[in-house]
Amino acid sequence: IPDLTVTNGPAGVGPGPQVFGNVPATALPSPLLLASTWDPLMAQSYGNIQGLEMRAIGRNLLEAPDVDLARVPVNGRTFEAFGEDPWLIARMGVANIQAIQSHDIIAMVKHYTVNNQEKDRNVIDVQVSDRALRELYLPPFEAAVREAQVASVMCAYNSVNGAFSCENEELLTTILKEEWGFRGFVQSDFFAMKSTVKAANAGMDLEMPQPQFYGAPLLAAVTAGEVAESRVDDMLVRRYSAMFRFGLFDNAPTLSPIPVEEHATMAREIGAAGSVLLR
Repeated sequence: IPDLTVTNGPAGVGPGPQVFGNVPATALPSPLLLASTWDPLMAQSYGNIQGLEMRAIGRNLLEAPDVDLARVPVNGRTFEAFGEDPWLIARMGVANIQAIQSHDIIAMVKHYTVNNQEKDRNVIDVQVSDRALRELYLPPFEAAVREAQVASVMCAYNSVNGAFSCENEELLTTILKEEWGFRGFVQSDFFAMKSTVKAANAGMDLEMPQPQFYGAPLLAAVTAGEVAESRVDDMLVRRYSAMFRFGLFDNAPTLSPIPVEEHATMAREIGAAGSVLLR
């Protein structure tokens, strides 16, 4: 079973496991600026750079795009998503995901969901009506699943209506997997896990970055009958199916040169296209 070499990347391929050492990548304009182009073709070009550079530096799972809405002005991560309009976010996100995955790189849409501030992100419980959830916060994720066939989804730190995102059965199973037909796997944000049994039974598939709750505690929960063995099978089938889909079992990571000048030129074109002057 090959490694999943995971790296962050909404604003260009970022830090991750040093498979081949500390290999640099192109610093792209922010996704917020990308959205200011109002051009899905630009989002496609952006995703092509991300996908090509992921392959070039020997990695295979990109934690991008971020499709959370801009809601809190001081949120430190607003720059890495596509703004405040659910329709625009969905259009840019779908084009971005399709481009990334066309290079046999697993894209991971995040942070599911209503993750709109960094302050108190580990403890905040976001109270949101079903209508607001369906009309504002969920459409970009639904488009990522139904239209772009995204292979993975990252659950968030915060709670939604009383249940942590990574152990929220309504979000992870009822809506994502059953209603939308998501066939990929759900990964936790780093250290976002809060439990073993609740998370497993709610539909959370892969804990990151280390098995604090899914390791020995999960084995104990299965042994005690608190988590069905079939749920563990489902976790693995979802992940390995995605890995087979993108050829990870057949093609070992290799290192290749990044076309620095070409990608720098494209980054500059995106930056210029997204620089909007208001009069």
